Amino acid sequence: MKKPLIIKIAALLLILFSIVTGLGSFNPFGSYNLEDMSSSSSPLALIVQSAFIGCLLFVKGEDKSLNKLSRILGVFVAIWILITVLFSINTIRTPFFVIALKLALCVLLFCKLPILFHKNTRLLANSLLTFSITAGTIAALFMGGYLDQLTYWGGGRAAIFFENPNSTSTRMAFAFMFILYLVIDNPNHWMSVRLILLALELPILYTIIASGSRGSFIVLLVCLAIYLYFLRTGSRFTKLLITGCCVAATIYFIARTVETNDDFSMVERINSTIETGEDAGRTQLSDAALDIYLDYPFTGVGALKFQELMLSRHGLTHTVHNVYWYVLATSGFIGFIFFGYFLFALFRVVWKKHRISPFGLVAFLGMVLIGSKTGGALTYIFMWYVFAISYSLTFIHQSK
Repeated sequence: MKKPLIIKIAALLLILFSIVTGLGSFNPFGSYNLEDMSSSSSPLALIVQSAFIGCLLFVKGEDKSLNKLSRILGVFVAIWILITVLFSINTIRTPFFVIALKLALCVLLFCKLPILFHKNTRLLANSLLTFSITAGTIAALFMGGYLDQLTYWGGGRAAIFFENPNSTSTRMAFAFMFILYLVIDNPNHWMSVRLILLALELPILYTIIASGSRGSFIVLLVCLAIYLYFLRTGSRFTKLLITGCCVAATIYFIARTVETNDDFSMVERINSTIETGEDAGRTQLSDAALDIYLDYPFTGVGALKFQELMLSRHGLTHTVHNVYWYVLATSGFIGFIFFGYFLFALFRVVWKKHRISPFGLVAFLGMVLIGSKTGGALTYIFMWYVFAISYSLTFIHQSK
């Protein structure tokens, strides 16, 4: 039976989407300097991602559980936009419409991507493969010293393509876990491809360590532990072997990074967090968000008013690096109920199927943890991509 043309187009755009998502803010047609350091997507990525999500709107299908989750998200987005408009009706600016549009695209991605995977289950692994090879290639080039001219070292942290190291390390951490899933679960029954993927694990791990991101490194360790604990296909020896290799590689790469960069800081940053609770200013941002929320506990103040109060009341130009505090401050208890209900409902779905394949649960929990340390996560398209993957894995393995 021939696949509809729209499925073929969507499959092609999915590959491009996976590539640009793996690239992050890297723009092959742009120039780079220190002032461009950013955690956002490149214009090229936004164009490809928007085109892909637009194409998904024409992919038809039904999924009752997904429909329920979509309705919950729809209510949350409506509340978030309405509250922002009500609190800033006289100061609405173009950037807000851009943010609202990006949030709508993120939610649509979650709501429609699993429908595409229903049509062709092999596309999910193809997407993870493409994303992982893209991220892994960057990591291999960085490890080989080929990106030295496009990497800024500051405070003992490597900013590849002058991108925020936290953004880079988040993608690398998930690429590491995606590869582990593709190699162990092997949903598309690949053989030689798995050897190529395994070869990318070491440079990916090195890049995470060189980024100095303690959060992404810890999340990776947690995800790895959960995956191996619930994994039913591997023997105890295999699990111990994977753990031992990761520990040995981590120790080696930390030693190598310390040798080549005297100001390497990840170990010191982890120790500082344990001893003093220092967290790179995240607590200050969270306290400011809490202060604003307590003044408007039921409705919050909307996205624009929140940004204004962070600056005028607390002198802070950065948004809070925690998506849950952000939702509370911008949409209040009302919005948080629906956002929290969405996360709880998605958790219930992935938990019910974790015995078939635990990776859906791992991906979900990993991104929930990342959301607690990331600024602007509500419109972080990679977060919604991972949520869509975690949901889709509940039926991918069941259909095989």
